Amino acid sequence: MVTFTVMMFSKNDIHMALDLVKSMYSTADEFVLVDSSNKERRAELAKAKKSMKLNKLKIFYCVPIGFPDPLRMYGLSKCTSEWVALMDTDERFSPMLKKDLKKLISDSKAPDAFALRRYEEKMKDPNNDFFTWQTRLFKRDKVQFRGIRHEQAIVSGKTTALKSSSYYIEHHEAQSGHTGTESGKIEIYEDRLSYELYNKRMLEYLGKLVVPEGDIEKTAIGKAAKGFLMLYQKLGMKSKDKEASNFDYFMFGFLKDIGYTLQGRDPKRVVIALKDRHADIKKIRKWKSSPEGREAFEIAKIINRIGVIKFLHLDEEKHIKELNRKYKDKEGGIALLLKLMAEEYKRNWARKGSVQ
Repeated sequence: MVTFTVMMFSKNDIHMALDLVKSMYSTADEFVLVDSSNKERRAELAKAKKSMKLNKLKIFYCVPIGFPDPLRMYGLSKCTSEWVALMDTDERFSPMLKKDLKKLISDSKAPDAFALRRYEEKMKDPNNDFFTWQTRLFKRDKVQFRGIRHEQAIVSGKTTALKSSSYYIEHHEAQSGHTGTESGKIEIYEDRLSYELYNKRMLEYLGKLVVPEGDIEKTAIGKAAKGFLMLYQKLGMKSKDKEASNFDYFMFGFLKDIGYTLQGRDPKRVVIALKDRHADIKKIRKWKSSPEGREAFEIAKIINRIGVIKFLHLDEEKHIKELNRKYKDKEGGIALLLKLMAEEYKRNWARKGSVQ
């Protein structure tokens, strides 16, 4: 009998997490929740688990480090089923997908991972069919994560897109996110790109929009896109380790916005997106001119290439335990993540320069 685990992450949104568990309880064999809530919410969660008799739910604590993505490999290590469904607490599988899920993964011809439609704006709406392809259902031992926000799972094997309109992920209710100021503090590391990483990120977005199965670089559209990018940079004499120009940062964001619009997002959003792109250029100029700008760029190259998880050793149990020992119930979040990255760079990378 093939089993599957729902893997999720929470920080003080325990009611949404519990609602997700209840919605999938008769379908899933196990729930792994990596929780970064405060002391009061953790006690509330433990009490609710006991009173609701949620025996399938396993809870693991980690100090909050701003985003759940860097904890994905840690969460995956706690899953025991062959198959894992990665879900945010504000997401729900469509009724038909939930109904057919066990049949899909039990098929002897099942791939190693499934890409699903994820409706981006709100709950699925026939008049607002903007979606991206997300690899959210996969065999546990066939995927890796780097811990960069909004990344696709790196699948070692075959991925198949579930193209039936009945199979999708929808937003159940919007979560409260980080403020622009908070997010801006981490963007200086995640969004700064050398030309080598510029190409890689552009192809990742293209795959998320149009080619959910397999390696985008092996498809005709992927080869054409990569060829164009390489030619553009060769003619412009742009070395792979050089940071992208302000114009190229603008074009990266603009082309992504155009792709989202072609995929079904409201065309009116392009106008808003243009204003956002101009705001991005102002931020990038500020990043480049700041005293810590060069160091931030070197860290950016490392985490974009090997990922935050490897950089901070967050795939190792002993490091999670050490974090919990030092920072449990202290103020964490993005500020802690930035602190950890700066310390790791100074301790082990500064003398070596950027990763080769």
